[in-house]
Amino acid sequence: MEVRKRFVRFSEIVVVVAMTIIFLISMLAAVGMGLDNMCQMAGTVIVFFALIVIAQKSNINYESRHTLLCLLLICIFTKGIVVLLIQPTPGADALAMFEYTNEILTNGKMTVSARFIAGFPHIMGYVLFISAFFKVFGHVPIVAACVNVCLSIVSMLVIYRIGDKIMNNKKMAFWSSLLWCLCPSQALWNCFVLSETYYTTLLVVVIYLIMRALKEKNVKAKKMGLYGLCIGIVLGLFNMTRPVGIVLIIAMVLIILCLEIRIKKQMIILLISTIISFALMQGMINVYEKNMLGEEPAGFPWYNIAVGCNEDYGGLWNQEDWNSFMGLLNSEESAVAAQKKMQPIVMEHVKNVDNWPNFLMKKMENFVGDDSSSLIGFFRAGGITFGEKQQILVLVCNVFFYAVELMMMGSVFLVAKRKQGRELYLSILFYIGSFLAYMIVEVQTRYHYPLTAIAIVLSGYFLAIVGKEKIVQ
Repeated sequence: MEVRKRFVRFSEIVVVVAMTIIFLISMLAAVGMGLDNMCQMAGTVIVFFALIVIAQKSNINYESRHTLLCLLLICIFTKGIVVLLIQPTPGADALAMFEYTNEILTNGKMTVSARFIAGFPHIMGYVLFISAFFKVFGHVPIVAACVNVCLSIVSMLVIYRIGDKIMNNKKMAFWSSLLWCLCPSQALWNCFVLSETYYTTLLVVVIYLIMRALKEKNVKAKKMGLYGLCIGIVLGLFNMTRPVGIVLIIAMVLIILCLEIRIKKQMIILLISTIISFALMQGMINVYEKNMLGEEPAGFPWYNIAVGCNEDYGGLWNQEDWNSFMGLLNSEESAVAAQKKMQPIVMEHVKNVDNWPNFLMKKMENFVGDDSSSLIGFFRAGGITFGEKQQILVLVCNVFFYAVELMMMGSVFLVAKRKQGRELYLSILFYIGSFLAYMIVEVQTRYHYPLTAIAIVLSGYFLAIVGKEKIVQ
């Protein structure tokens, strides 16, 4: 048993070190974006300590039943007012989404865009989801925006429940939920017909389910199997829209095998039932998509890896790789074959990288260096300008984002030091796994959207603990 404890402690140290390295890379990436970002770091430090003081000095009754109601009203107001005030002209991505949903609503399946969707099957998850609402409420952008608001509210309620029911800490529940309500970039993304809000909601739901199952260690095998079934279903829906579900399964494996002092049979049952349920769900989704598309959807994303390994463009979308894949997609007999034909291009990009450290740092600048550039780009494309207020928006988005990352890092150290809140390791491991995945595949600024939700959950824990222990006097 002593050997096992040492192994678990070593595993915890590895997690903390990995997260620290990722945090430092993120901060360096932010600084590398330019002088403005460096100045925003000063504002971040001010906001960081201000939040600690507020958490310590506030006299909020966290146990009151009215607290959650107040959070709910704040969430409805902050998310709702943004989508009502900001209704951008649909950009290229939104117009494409309307085209795909129109095909579903008109024909019941994909027709003209079938081959394209087969090449990018993750698009299908959101198309099917939002089509249902378009069919009922009308095929207009504001419907998608309102659905995003509702999803944001659901996410807040789940985040609150993680703090309240999983961590037994209503103060954490309050602060993480409030940070979610106030997150500026999240509210702004709700205005667009994009999948980020949808798959992030699925992510926080599946994380809650896994945490709850990990917490209930002394239950019957049948109940653990039921947990595994539910987790596999939600994880399958999440993977259908953002194919990184395997990262959560790996996180579960690491927690059960490396971060638990005693490996109980209930945990093994949970893991096996989750994997089986997820695999079956993936099989059913694949059959359904094949029927909707008329061909086998592409599997391994060689195109996205080719983009992610293209040093000339910093791992961002580029016309060169796009033209290569589109040519293959239009000429090959299937989308599966087209993806496989991208493999030599991946190898060529890998061989042509002159300086891997510089290239990866550039990718991280594009991924987590800024929380506003892609938003501003979307607004510009959508015909909305903010004039002089644009810089204020940039400042608010970035300072909030950097402050949340700083608090997240503080919570990682607190979890390791206090040896409590072990369920939070699931969030930490998913953050690490996702970050590592984006070292390989294509990056965009908005791709860190779900990681912001993870950081907010961990930030709530940080504020709850420092507020209680009076670390800052």
